[in-house]
This record gives sequence, structure tokens and C-alpha cells, in this order.
Amino acid sequence: MKLQDWIDRRGMSQAEFAKFAGLTQSISSKLCREKEAKGRTWAKVMRATDGEVRPEDHHPVENSLTRKRLRARLKKRQERLSAGAE
Repeated sequence: MKLQDWIDRRGMSQAEFAKFAGLTQSISSKLCREKEAKGRTWAKVMRATDGEVRPEDHHPVENSLTRKRLRARLKKRQERLSAGAE
């Protein structure tokens, strides 16, 4: 779930959420605009939202580079298995 959606559903302002989560209002605002944040910040957000808002919801982990790496690993594994079977 996106942070702004979570805040809206609870009728909070970004400043109220920031205080609740132990963040600055500036960081809360940046997160609501889906800007990058450090792991410690996301840990506070996940704690405050009981895990309902996660970094993956804002920045999907799987991107084209990750897919390429996964495909390459899978191909190498298949090649090793094929070589061992022969």
C-alpha cells in the first residue's frame, strides 16, 4: 500500500504521521511523493503501519536488470545440470 493512501485512510495529515512514526514532516512528504529513502526510514514506516506500507510498494524490487540477472543465473544452473546429466 502507498504511504499517502495509508495516511488518507486514517484521516491523518503527513505531519501527524511523521510525528507518529518518529520522522520529520519533510521525510514524510518525500515518502508520500514516492521519493527514495534510507532503510532506517522504511523501518520506521513499516513499524508505524504494522507492515502495511513497504518499500516494495513504492519502488518495486524487480526491475529489468534484476530480471536479466535472474535469467542469467537460471541459464547457468540449467547448463550445469545438463552437463552433469551427460
